[in-house]
Amino acid sequence: MIAVLRGKVIGKLGDAVILETNGIGFKVTVLGREINKLFLNSEAVLFTSLLIREDGWFLYGFEDEETRQLFDLLLSVSGIGPKAALAILNEFRPSELKQIIATKNEKALTRVSGIGQKNAQRLFLELKDKIEGVVTTGDYFEEENDFADIWNDVQQGLINLGVSAAEARELIRKVDKKGIKTPEEGLAFALKFLNK
Repeated sequence: MIAVLRGKVIGKLGDAVILETNGIGFKVTVLGREINKLFLNSEAVLFTSLLIREDGWFLYGFEDEETRQLFDLLLSVSGIGPKAALAILNEFRPSELKQIIATKNEKALTRVSGIGQKNAQRLFLELKDKIEGVVTTGDYFEEENDFADIWNDVQQGLINLGVSAAEARELIRKVDKKGIKTPEEGLAFALKFLNK
């Protein structure tokens, strides 16, 4: 399973980007609201979901783990395919979608193109007990500065060491981030909490 990709954006194809990682170009479909944040020849980190179907293998990428998990949950609902799942995530931020599901806000959900009353009710029924298990994205991934890049690198380092993405986020939350200026420092501090 390809969980995270980090590389250079070398092309854009409609709603997808080509991300070069170690000499391999991955075509990754992304949300419409995220694609404009990905600039050609810039570095990017995408949390990915791989969908294998009879007509091919498809990668979907998201700016954070929370959105990726929500995408996978939406796909688990009968009648919701990738197109509908992306439409929902383009319309609502993770916190908004969680609230909509928790309160069974059918009016809000059916605003999304392709989501009717039956799909909305099925989604509420099948996800009401699962939505709380989705990790919450930390603020450090939302800041558009070097500080955010440090913690993206720390998370990738932890994943490379065999730590799950969810556990990596939990370790990072425990670190006092003041004074940490490099990914290496952040990784060293995060590892101190690994066996505690």
